[in-house]
Amino acid sequence: MNKEDENKSRKAREDFIERVGNKEKIILDGRSGSNKNVWLGFAKYGFIGWAVAAPMLAGVAAGLWLDKNCPSSHSWTLSLMALGLFTGCACAWRWVEKEENKIKNESEARKEEKKIKDGDEMKDSAKGERNE
Repeated sequence: MNKEDENKSRKAREDFIERVGNKEKIILDGRSGSNKNVWLGFAKYGFIGWAVAAPMLAGVAAGLWLDKNCPSSHSWTLSLMALGLFTGCACAWRWVEKEENKIKNESEARKEEKKIKDGDEMKDSAKGERNE
C-alpha cells in the first residue's frame, strides 16, 4: 500500500469514528434527561393548547355577554370566538417560532464548541507528534 492509499484509509476511518461518536453523543444526551424531556414536552403542548383555548373562551364569554346586553343582527359570540381563535393561534405560532430559534441557536453554539474543542485536540496531538 502506498502513502496516498494509507492516508485515505486513515481519513475514512477517522471520519467513521467521528460519525459514530456524534451519534452516540446524541443518543446519550437524549437518554440523560428522559423524564424531564417527557414532562417538558407535555408542558409545551399544554401551553400551546391553552394559548389557543383561553383567548377563544374569552371571546365566547364576551360575545355571550354582548349578545345578551346589546342584541344585533349578527352574532357577537361567533365573531369574538373567531377573533379569539385567530389571536390564540398567532400567539402559539409566535411562541413556537421563538422556541425553534432558541433550539437552533443552542445547536449552533454546541457545534461551535465542538469545533473549538476539536481544534484544541488537533493542536495537542500535533504538539505530541512534534515532541516524539
